[in-house]
Parts: sequence; structure tokens; C-alpha cells
Amino acid sequence: MKKVNRVAVILCSNTKKDTMCSVIEMYNDSVSFRARRIFVDYVYEEWYVNTSKYGFMEPSIVLKPYDSWYLDSKNVRTSGVDTQVLTDEMINDWLDLVWDSFPNRDNFVLDCHLSKAYYNKLKTIFPNINYIPQERVLNKTAWKYHDATLMMINGSTLEEALDFIGTKEKKQPRTETEKWFYHYDGTEYYGKSPLLAKQYQINDFNIWSVSMGDSNMTCGWVIDKSLLPHINKLPSGRYRMDKGYSKKNTNMERGDIKQHLDTLEQLINER
Repeated sequence: MKKVNRVAVILCSNTKKDTMCSVIEMYNDSVSFRARRIFVDYVYEEWYVNTSKYGFMEPSIVLKPYDSWYLDSKNVRTSGVDTQVLTDEMINDWLDLVWDSFPNRDNFVLDCHLSKAYYNKLKTIFPNINYIPQERVLNKTAWKYHDATLMMINGSTLEEALDFIGTKEKKQPRTETEKWFYHYDGTEYYGKSPLLAKQYQINDFNIWSVSMGDSNMTCGWVIDKSLLPHINKLPSGRYRMDKGYSKKNTNMERGDIKQHLDTLEQLINER
């Protein structure tokens, strides 16, 4: 496949390795990062991973583990630990890093596979920029990019694939009921997720996803008490679940997204 004459930048991930490694290795345990990475690596001749600490990073460079910082304050509670909001000075430093890295930015289109907050900043320095809306649910993001890569393999244009990624599915609103929530440390809570999120300072959308059965765990919280023995607390303070327990499979007929990504990469390597 002939790659397009455009530049892509994708999100990094809260899920990071604990040792020094390449950019790709650092985030590749995240299915949403991996799916984005497979797509842009297949489609674009030039692509980068954005971090507010280092700017746009080439995929092969090696870096040390670092704490997560956010441009948008509403995302601070996503992981529950090691997260802080960027100051205006830090945002300007990040933009300066990006500015200095692309003296030829007038000569290409930048496709932003990023959050809207980052796009809004980047469009102040890139004259030719394109925003690709992202799903909030990470597993859904992974499926979107998986399917978009297959579209490209099967002959779709880049614009068709990007339009597919950026088009969100319309669903009927669901009503949450009160229920018991259980935490890794033994804490129990009865009620609805918004009040739990407020009381324990965790991401309201993530705990709502647990409450509605879309995911199994966030920040050590579950609604299925039998899952507690499968939660692990890492030295960093983050929580992970044993393999096979971390996510509800909302696409049961499709199987495990990780296996599908393995198959997708094998298909690309054989072409």
C-alpha cells in the first residue's frame, strides 16, 4: 500500500511499562493505543505519539516511565493516581516543543487522533490540521481503529476510514439503578455511581461504565464481588485485573479484541 502524504499524531496511554523502553513498547499493553498505532503505522509514512511532557515522540525513541499529566482537568480522575493538570506555562512549553520540531508545518496536513482539548491547542500552531473525534470508551476505540484498518486493507480511502472512526454510534439512554459497589481495600458502597465518584474522587464516566456492566473494574471498584480476588494493586498505585477479567466483552460475537489485533498485525505483516 502506498502511504499518504500526511502526518498523524495519536494519544499516549495511562497504561505504561515500568521500565525504560521504546515509545511503542511503553504503551502497547493498552488496546486502544495498540489499535491506533496499527492503523497509523499502516496508513501514514510519518506519525508520532503525543505527550504533554515530551511533545510529539517518534515511535522508536526510548524513554523512562513518567507520571501522567492532563491538559483537560475533567480527565484528571481517570486513573485515580499520579495525575495532575498542566499549568499554562507547561502547556506553552509543550507547544514550543512541537513548534520547534516542525519548522515545515505549512507543508503538510496533521491528522489529530487526539482528544479535542489537545486539538484545540494544536490548531493554533498548525495551519493545516484535521481532527478525528475519539470514543470515550477505550475498548470501543480499539474496535473502531481495528475496523478502520481492515477498511483500508480492503480498499477504502483514508477519508472513508477517518469518517468511520469519527462517527459515534447513537444509543438510547440507559437508566442506572442503585446497587452495591465493592473495592479492593474492603470498602463497600451502596448507591449510584455519580455520588460514589464524588465521594472517592474517581472518574465518573469510568465508574458509571462499571455500574452499567460495560466494564468490570475501575480504580479498584467492582460491582461483582467475586472479582475482588482478581484485582492487583501495582507499586505505582494503579489497579489491574488478572488476564481475562479486566473488561466486559460488549462484542461477544467478535471475541477478544487483543486476539483480533494479533490477527490484524499478522495479516499486515504477511502482505
